[in-house]
Amino acid sequence: MPVRSPPMAVKSAASLEAETPRDSPATDYRILVTTPTGARVLLATEIDWISAADYYAELYVGKRRHLLRESLASLEQRLAPLRFVRIHRRAIVNLARVREIRFSDRSGVLTLEDGTRLPVSRRRRDVLKAAIERKDADGV
Repeated sequence: MPVRSPPMAVKSAASLEAETPRDSPATDYRILVTTPTGARVLLATEIDWISAADYYAELYVGKRRHLLRESLASLEQRLAPLRFVRIHRRAIVNLARVREIRFSDRSGVLTLEDGTRLPVSRRRRDVLKAAIERKDADGV
């Protein structure tokens, strides 16, 4: 008699990523994060911003924080086509959540829709400006 897998089995991150075509829209891109009771699938569009935390990345989704065992460099590569930009060595932001940016001589501060303020490094501010201008030109 064949053994059947349970209908509610949690899929691994690799299998979810394999199911997601590379050219799929941002609304379809999923990230699997572990929770105390199992796992949760996050859509990329749900993520407000991401912070580095030692060997983990902290994904901020609304008022919730999820830990993911992946480097910021890896997430930056995976999420760049989906309108995410690295603004500091410790932060990646979803451009759809940006409300305001203020620059000074040395650095800058970015404010998200929920009021969260994040630092923008001197080195990354030109990349941020270009990404926002590209977003406006694309009409996204």
